[in-house]
Amino acid sequence: MTPASAARETVTDLALALDADDFARAGCHLDAECVYELGDEILRGPEAILSSYEEATKWAHAQLDEVHYESVVEGEEDGTVTVLFLDDIRHGEHRHRHRSRQHFTVGESGKVTHIVHEDPPGEREALLDFFRQCGISPSSGE
Repeated sequence: MTPASAARETVTDLALALDADDFARAGCHLDAECVYELGDEILRGPEAILSSYEEATKWAHAQLDEVHYESVVEGEEDGTVTVLFLDDIRHGEHRHRHRSRQHFTVGESGKVTHIVHEDPPGEREALLDFFRQCGISPSSGE
């Protein structure tokens, strides 16, 4: 494991890169064998992981009038850094703030080796309700 401050610094820069849709910069922080647990789906390797992030943001920007991403590093425990992602979105007069967490494990290489996505209770349902109110089909990017 890397020292705590180095792991936090790595994950902070990764989160900021994702907030800015800077996937090249984000990719610099992913280990070649990185695994991303996204619900029932497991993605392996930087290409698949970055593609997932990129597809989600492209979908959001195509469907919504405003999309703003922000992240907050919440803490670190045993080499895993937790980030709260805040997505402020608008479609017409409808606004929503979606929250999700991701837990990033940084390995000895100083790169992220494992990511686990977590939707806090009620968040996914609230997002789907927002889409329904806006007449948007959440067929992808949810």
